[in-house]
Amino acid sequence: MNPKGDAHSVAIMHEYILIFCKNKDFFMENEYGLMREKPNANKILDKANQLFQKIGKRSIPEEIKAMLKSYGFSMSLVNQFSIDYDFKTVLNEFQNWLRKSDFSKGEKAYKYINKQGEVFRTVSMAWPNKEKAPEDYWIPLYHPITGEQCPLPSKGWRNPSKTMAQLLGDKPPVIYDNMVVKGEIAFTRKKNGTCNIPERVYYLKDNMLENVSSIYNDGSSNEQLFIDLGIKFPYPKCLNVAKYLLSNVIRDKNITILDFFAGSGTTLHATMLLNEEDNGNRKCILITNNESNICEEVTYVRGNKVINGYTTPKGLEVEGLHNNRLRYYQTDFISRDRTQRNMRQLVNAVTDMLCIKEDLYTEQQKFGRWKMIPQIARYFSDGKKHMLVVYNEQAASKLSEMIAQIDLEGEKIKIYIFSPERYAFDDEFYEVQDKVQLVALPAAIYDAYQKVLPKRRPQMLEITEEKKAITHDLFEEEKGGEA
Repeated sequence: MNPKGDAHSVAIMHEYILIFCKNKDFFMENEYGLMREKPNANKILDKANQLFQKIGKRSIPEEIKAMLKSYGFSMSLVNQFSIDYDFKTVLNEFQNWLRKSDFSKGEKAYKYINKQGEVFRTVSMAWPNKEKAPEDYWIPLYHPITGEQCPLPSKGWRNPSKTMAQLLGDKPPVIYDNMVVKGEIAFTRKKNGTCNIPERVYYLKDNMLENVSSIYNDGSSNEQLFIDLGIKFPYPKCLNVAKYLLSNVIRDKNITILDFFAGSGTTLHATMLLNEEDNGNRKCILITNNESNICEEVTYVRGNKVINGYTTPKGLEVEGLHNNRLRYYQTDFISRDRTQRNMRQLVNAVTDMLCIKEDLYTEQQKFGRWKMIPQIARYFSDGKKHMLVVYNEQAASKLSEMIAQIDLEGEKIKIYIFSPERYAFDDEFYEVQDKVQLVALPAAIYDAYQKVLPKRRPQMLEITEEKKAITHDLFEEEKGGEA
């Protein structure tokens, strides 16, 4: 309600966002989470560098140029306002630009440029706790030019004498307009000429990150987006919020994002937009129970349209985010009865999972000059990455011989082998160890495989004497252009 008690009201929704970490220490120590880049830090650095390059040159101040152009003055008249840029002119123009910006207070505090063109601010060095600092935190500081003693903070410094000496350093002080910088400590004066309490110098290039706020406000809606997409879905999560969380709470651009409650697919949409904006390589896995066919009729449809583009009801063509791939898998139960059929179903489903794990989906029908037999092994390659999934362990030696005769570009061939025992197969691939990487099946997959594996080896995988020798019959070799 407004203060007058009128019937006008504003609906406010509050949501709590919980973040779970498998390893909290790793998450925090590697600065992956709860930190973000200062939104305008690069703009500030670029502006400072642009102005700093003008020192020693004659140019028209940006403010004057913009004002005169708005009134349609000729360039000949505008050029009459050219001035010779020195350090003081650059600093004044930089600070005027900052004051007029809509940057945060913290960003605007970076209002100084040193004589190497680096942007910095000054920060209090006062003791932060309620009680006074220990005795070693009360050393006096003297103005590096006049030698007069500067005032001390009321509770002492936040650093001991040894640290303060290191901050001062042994290099000569640098004099600015109303500031003298000695090492990493800045000395300034009040208007009446007396010294201020010295402060610490912080450079923007070394402090590009800031803490993510625990409160985030967003009043946008995706109602129009869903109208344009032609999808009916009540109360979709806000795309801007998802982008904010993915880019600021988790800054790594190469992570895999898992959303157990996919809904309309906002997390996927946000992931693709972020990759488009910052050239990231994030991957996203969505999971939903497909209640009311939401996965097939909403989540998948939305993702597909975002990738391929769509036309709004008003006829506006929206370009797709084409540098993405969308794959849809449907889970199902596999009986644990020990039958060949169940085993085949399991290994096929697991192969799909291994493709997701390796981000490799293109199946090749041939491996070098050999035609693959899917019941024995399957080969996936995109030209750079390679993966062999082997269902018949007896094929290991033959595959090793084949690999020895093939030169493949890119990474080593990753090999997964389904075997009744946890055997590493190092001996079989010893001769080609420089070309292959043997990867153990994940424990959960191996355990499931053990449970459905028929007690008697399945006939389709048996190699008998009546059949030809395994080294000649597992794979068909091309000869004379024919298989």
